Amino acid sequence: MQEIKERRFKMTTNNRASGNIKLRLPVSLHQALVEQADYENVSLNQLCLMYLSAAVTRGHVGVGTEKFNQRLEHIRYNSKDEQELFSELRRLNSDVEALKPALIQELKNAIENKKRITKEYVDCLGDIYPVYSGRTVLKEELPILKVPSAKIVLEPNKKGYPDLRKIEELVTDICKDVYIAYGDFDYFIPLEERPNSDLNHQSVVINVCCEFHDLEKNVEDIKEALCEYAEQNALKIRIRPCYLIVPTKNLLNMEDNENSDTYYE
Repeated sequence: MQEIKERRFKMTTNNRASGNIKLRLPVSLHQALVEQADYENVSLNQLCLMYLSAAVTRGHVGVGTEKFNQRLEHIRYNSKDEQELFSELRRLNSDVEALKPALIQELKNAIENKKRITKEYVDCLGDIYPVYSGRTVLKEELPILKVPSAKIVLEPNKKGYPDLRKIEELVTDICKDVYIAYGDFDYFIPLEERPNSDLNHQSVVINVCCEFHDLEKNVEDIKEALCEYAEQNALKIRIRPCYLIVPTKNLLNMEDNENSDTYYE
């Protein structure tokens, strides 16, 4: 777990959008929605929100969880070089940053209205924002936000594992906010399509936990520090896209001048 500072955002409001909508429905449609809400074990309001959000995002270029993963996968396999990789990551990061104020307001409204943060509600938010339920991984009631990042991968040219302790010594002299471990797995790729070879298990991955505007420089500095060691030990250095995770409760805490924790994944 690494502690970093998040930037502040000024929330712009639309005076025409109060968050309250009254609909006149045919009785048969109303009854069908009530029955479906009972079946899904959610409130009628939550069910309508799920349907409306899904309908809006079908015609909207957003960055929901699935779209976010697809864009990272596209960057992973289609970037010709590191310059293009970071350029595409910057675009994705800008899109995520643009959604943060609306996500913060959505969560504040949910808390103020004492709305239950159910899995169904988080899945609904995931149609618009790159979020998922925090209950299973971090035991968080509020959802977890994905933010784009990059990782340094050291691939061995032969069987065997690189010296993790030596790599840690070289890297932490350059950047303290890193997580280093064996295992190169792209979690944004569906499990059944994700590479899982001996090479993936033997590779060393360095996740850089920092503000996005510092990412490219930190990656380049770490890469430069590892060049001699990699050459001596027949290791290939790869730069790959990845994502970090941020509990959305920390986005809300920012308004109380608290720092946010960013986690690798």
